[in-house]
Amino acid sequence: MTLRKHVLVIIRQIWSREIELHRALLFCLGYAAFLFFLGWGAYVYFLSPYETRPALERRLELSREQAQGEAGKAAAAVDYGWTLYQKYLQTGESEYLAQARQQYEEALKADPDNAAAKYNLALLCDEEDKTDQAVALLKEVVAAQPRHYLAHYLLGRLYTERGDYPEAVKELQQTLSLMPGLANVYAELGSVYEKQGRAEMAVEAYRQALRYNPSDGLARKRLDALGLPSGDTR
Repeated sequence: MTLRKHVLVIIRQIWSREIELHRALLFCLGYAAFLFFLGWGAYVYFLSPYETRPALERRLELSREQAQGEAGKAAAAVDYGWTLYQKYLQTGESEYLAQARQQYEEALKADPDNAAAKYNLALLCDEEDKTDQAVALLKEVVAAQPRHYLAHYLLGRLYTERGDYPEAVKELQQTLSLMPGLANVYAELGSVYEKQGRAEMAVEAYRQALRYNPSDGLARKRLDALGLPSGDTR
């Protein structure tokens, strides 16, 4: 018997006084309560999620923005600083370099651990011949991100310029361990070996450079200067 038929039977029984009036009243109250909770459950299940989801999404988005606000600001400053730096490289106008530095410094104010800002600022310091500042920034980068091969490479170059060849070798070798096959790094490593008087290791590094890039100018030039055939890269 369906619910509708059951209800009709009960009503007919009440009408014909086949059941007592107080029992009928209790039944009606119970049935009304049943309908109320059935309707409320349907509302919560079908309608409430659609009403509350936008508010929930807004709260989540707001929380996300608050949590990432400073990092987002730093990332935007780094991106803009990089654009300014590229403009400097194209035009040679120092004002772009100064503006890029300002952006990277703003990024580090917002996010002091931002590795991209530190690395890019180190590039600027290299352009400005501020080697000590560049080295300090790059040390922080590789301490936080040991696999940042570009930071290791730039450190190797800067140590070479300083004449600190053991540290230069260490950083260039680390670069190659993280990113094998970089011909220019092999060539620069060979140059450092040569400056240390380690001719055999220099030759091996130059030949490795030509193995990965047969047209590498530095490696070919140095092998020719050493009186060795640059065509044999075995």
